[in-house]
Amino acid sequence: MGNYDDIIKMKRPDSGRAKMDILDRAKIFMPFAALKGYEESIDDINNITDKIEELYTVREEVQEF
Repeated sequence: MGNYDDIIKMKRPDSGRAKMDILDRAKIFMPFAALKGYEESIDDINNITDKIEELYTVREEVQEF
């Protein structure tokens, strides 16, 4: 006899709440932008980083002469 034999075959308790409509339930799991402007900020930072890398490349080329 295992530890849970007394409860393993018990019926699941019924909730006192009414079931949520399937469309309302789907809204809960819809993606949303939690941080407004986050993607734009990341894009801006990536653009700045790219420009800095270009400047270092040009600097190295100039120093070679």
